[in-house]
Amino acid sequence: MTTADINEELLKPMNVAGGKQPLRDVAEGLAFGHCRLFREKEFNTIKDHYYANDCRMMPPFRPVAHGKKAVEEFFQRIYSSGGVYLHVDIEDVISIVDNEVMEVVGDVQLLDKEKQVIFEGKFMSFWIKRNGNWVILYIIWNANGEMKSTCNIQ
Repeated sequence: MTTADINEELLKPMNVAGGKQPLRDVAEGLAFGHCRLFREKEFNTIKDHYYANDCRMMPPFRPVAHGKKAVEEFFQRIYSSGGVYLHVDIEDVISIVDNEVMEVVGDVQLLDKEKQVIFEGKFMSFWIKRNGNWVILYIIWNANGEMKSTCNIQ
């Protein structure tokens, strides 16, 4: 699946009845696609579609990940350590700069293959529109307490 296919699939209803789709709907569609691709181990597609070339990811217990390759390696690491399901629940979406930048805040969970929670926390991400596509420029994850010993992303 190419980036163009994913954009078309996820953002099809972008122009509904002559108007633009609300940013919350866009953010929820993007989050759903990201989680689905994670479950399918499509880390390369995640980095290419969801992250800007100059992105920064600030995960808990890890150094800042600079750029797409570091993001891909991070997702590979958490999957191989047992976090096979990624779940995101969006709390708030704020439009910045005339819908060209959005801040998305919510909860994040990693679950193992038995669907037991091995990590939970909060996230804040800043998405920008580049070439008509939404990509993450910055994302920060914070842990709610300690991680389960089965999740070795540290």
